[in-house]
This record gives sequence, C-alpha cells and structure tokens, in this order.
Amino acid sequence: MSRERLVFKGMSKLVDGSDVVLLAFTDVEGKRQLTILCNDMEASEIALRLSSDERVNKKLPDVLWRLVKANAGEDWEITICGVREGQYDTMLSRHAFPVDALPLYAVDAVLLSVMADIPVFIDSKLMALQSVNVGRDGRIAIPLNVLSDDMLAAALEKAISEEDYEHASYLRDEQRRRVEEKNSSE
Repeated sequence: MSRERLVFKGMSKLVDGSDVVLLAFTDVEGKRQLTILCNDMEASEIALRLSSDERVNKKLPDVLWRLVKANAGEDWEITICGVREGQYDTMLSRHAFPVDALPLYAVDAVLLSVMADIPVFIDSKLMALQSVNVGRDGRIAIPLNVLSDDMLAAALEKAISEEDYEHASYLRDEQRRRVEEKNSSE
C-alpha cells in the first residue's frame, strides 16, 4: 500500500449553527486537503492539547499514553485506510509491527496524533479520492461521502432554498447513491 503523510492544519467550525467542526489536514506539500468531521466537545479536547494548558497532563488519555509510551516505545503511527458508512477507517500501529494495528475512530486518532505527536498517513488512492485542492480563499471543502445522512439532507435543503440547483443536484445524487447502496446490501 502506497501512503502519504498528512499534516494537521487546524480546525474550523461550521457557520450553520450546528456543533460540527472540521479538522483540516493537508499533504506535506500543502496542495491537497482532507477534512475529518467532529463535534464541539471533541474539538475542545483537541484544542486543549494544542494550547499550553498544564491540565492536559492529568487527563486520562494523556496519562494512558505516557504509560503506553513508557512500555512500548515511541515508533507509533496512524493510518487512514478507507471509508465506511461516512467514517474513515483508521488504524494505530507500531511502525515495526503494522500487522498488530488497532482500529480507532478518526477523531480519536487526531486527538492522539496531536497530544503524542504521532504521524498520520493515508492510503494514496484514498487521498486522491477524498481530498480536494487547497483553495486560496481559505474555505474548507468536504467530500460528500463523509457527511452524515442528516447533514446531507440539511445541505440539500439549504442549496434548494438558496436556489443553488447545481449543488443541490450533487447532493441529491449522493442521497440516491446511498439509498441504492443500502438496498443492494439488504
């Protein structure tokens, strides 16, 4: 499997009033961007690790990580290897022992990466499918297949109300694709 290294670039809250926060990553060159969705609570945990707040040293994830590191070394990495039901398949592994990889939620992988400075990689083919070109306007784009069904429906409703019919047709097509996929798997 060919992989690319990802660089965490920051967080951005959606302006629609929801509690959705976008976690932005780019490739090493900064040309392609990948986003992972999380909620306000998860984002606040990540933001706490990005700050210089001393309280993080006593939080359970940080204490547990220090125990793991003391007993298992430092050669850990995170790999995003697929997408299933709107969620990225993410694995934590030791560089020397990738067959012993442990699955974890993508948002938890981001938290672990930020708090423990663990590198994040993504399958190159998946990066090509899921990432978008980094825009000059600073806006973050999201691949439709990582939106929840509720978010997709809300985005479709908004596109129709704003008379953005081209965008609405893409959203409708994604809804139909999901329905067909669910029907074929039953």
